[in-house]
Amino acid sequence: MWSRLTEGLADMVAPEEGDEQLQGDEDPLWSRFAAVVAPPPASEGSAPAASGEEDEQEQLQAARNDAVALQAEEGQEAGTDTERLVQELQQAQAEVCNAVFCWCCCLSDKPSNRFCRVTQADALAAQCQAHEKNVLSLRDRVEELQIAIETLKDDEREARSRASEYEQGYMDLLAEIEKMKTANEEEKAALMAKSEEHASSIDSQRLYDLEARVATSEADKSVAQQDAERLQRDLNSLEGVLHQFQVDNKTQKDRVASLEAELEQARKELQTRQPLSEPRVGDPSDFERIMQKLTKKTRECEQLREGFTEEQKRRVGIGYPIEGNGGGGLFSSIIGLVAPGENSTASTIIDPSDLAGKSFADMWSEFLLDEASKGR
Repeated sequence: MWSRLTEGLADMVAPEEGDEQLQGDEDPLWSRFAAVVAPPPASEGSAPAASGEEDEQEQLQAARNDAVALQAEEGQEAGTDTERLVQELQQAQAEVCNAVFCWCCCLSDKPSNRFCRVTQADALAAQCQAHEKNVLSLRDRVEELQIAIETLKDDEREARSRASEYEQGYMDLLAEIEKMKTANEEEKAALMAKSEEHASSIDSQRLYDLEARVATSEADKSVAQQDAERLQRDLNSLEGVLHQFQVDNKTQKDRVASLEAELEQARKELQTRQPLSEPRVGDPSDFERIMQKLTKKTRECEQLREGFTEEQKRRVGIGYPIEGNGGGGLFSSIIGLVAPGENSTASTIIDPSDLAGKSFADMWSEFLLDEASKGR
């Protein structure tokens, strides 16, 4: 780059044929300009200066391209810094070119302005040196950015490695989840089968219990039917006994009615005969004595009747009328009929055939004589 710039400046400031007389005065200025714009001396083992500058320009361009690519790949911040530095470098190069162009234009003017041009050339040389320092600092900055880019690449590789590890761990977790899901499904199926088996066993137990209850109910039903049949037989026999008892009651009722008629007739005869009998003086008659005994017994019977229990009243026929015996009471005791108790049966009633052949008067006389003998 410096060689091309020097050749261009030499062509621009080369003296023409008419100006050969001024060549002696311009030699010091030309030597100073050549010293300013000349590139630094190269070492013996290095390549030519022109090719070296071109390589540097190509390296800068490659660095710029790398910086732009890195900006798109690694991040906005590093790319922005690189682009800014490249822009500053290009701006510095443009300023140097403009300064050289202006200086060359000044050299082509008249000789009266050459002193001013020398001063400007010194200023331009100082500015070129400052720009060279700026270029060196920019190169250092580019190297730092390249190092930062390498670091970012290393970080990216590490991040990708971690991402790969995380992805592998995620895949392992998915596989583990699938295994757990399969195990849960198998366990669920086993539990469902076990619950169904348990439910079937419970149903079997309930069915067995129901069958046992049905069998027990059938047995109870059979026993109940037997009891019903026995009770029906007892009821039939009781109906027969009741019918016989009703027949006997009707017979006894007819007989008692006839006995009451005979008793009434005997009472009338007794009343008609009573005034005819003359009692003995000082000696009560048997009739009076019997009447006194009868009154006494009647009073005692009343007292006893008041102290009787319900069972005793039922047995003697007090308060419980019996069909066929005239209502019970004294007459029933005379003829030997009593009311049946709770545990008594029809067989305990006196058969009326035992009274056959006896009149009421005879029975009455026997009763009175018995009472009189008991009173003595």
